[in-house]
This record gives sequence, C-alpha cells and structure tokens, in this order.
Amino acid sequence: MFEKKTARIKQTLGNACVAVHHVSSTVVSRLCAKPTLIIAVVKEWSLSVSSLEKIGYEYSGGFNIPFHRLFSKRPPFHNINLHIYEEGNPEVELNLLFRDYLHAYPKTLEEYANLKSELVKQAFEPKTNNEKVS
Repeated sequence: MFEKKTARIKQTLGNACVAVHHVSSTVVSRLCAKPTLIIAVVKEWSLSVSSLEKIGYEYSGGFNIPFHRLFSKRPPFHNINLHIYEEGNPEVELNLLFRDYLHAYPKTLEEYANLKSELVKQAFEPKTNNEKVS
C-alpha cells in the first residue's frame, strides 16, 4: 500500500518532491499502530492544497509547526496521515532517526511498544469518581 500511495504522492507533487518516507509504527514490526504516517519532503512550499485534495487528501493545517502541512485520508478505504515538510526541516531527520533507532534496538522497541499499549489502555479506561478528567 505504501508503494502505491508513494507513487501517487510523488506524481502529484511533481518536481517539488525531494523524498517520501514511511515513518509510522506500521513500518516497525511488533508495534500497534495508528494511521500510516508518510512524510513528503518538498523543495519549497509552493504546492497548492487543492492538488493533494484532488487525490483524496484532506488538508488539516500546519498545527503551528513552521514549514509543515498535514493532510489525511480516513476510513473506510484509507487511514493515512501525510506530513509535508520543506527540505532541511529538522523534523524529517528526527522522525527517520526515531524509526531507525527502534529497528536497531529491540529492547527499546519492546519498551516503547509496552508504553504505547499502556497509554491506549489508560485512555479508554473508565475514570473513577476520585480521578480528575483532564
């Protein structure tokens, strides 16, 4: 699925596209995963939002992160978050390093997987009367 989506993203971004990376938990074995996370790196942010919307991505803004744009596709057919960064943005390297670190260190991967599972459980556990909901 990633290869197919990547080809379409590259085609849509055209010459502005420098690279496309798969960085989500879905690319790291033994991790529960949220939507597939794809990072596209562009030379500069000259891409109009409408070109990605034409291929089914919904624009969600930049979440106050400089030189960042977020798009998504949701079920029933897809569950993808597409982050677009300008070339040289340190967030790209940070995401790649984290993904690669988890691949290289199985013990850390196991600890991270356990933490993710525990946080999901906590998020969906009913709150007692003594606990404050934040």
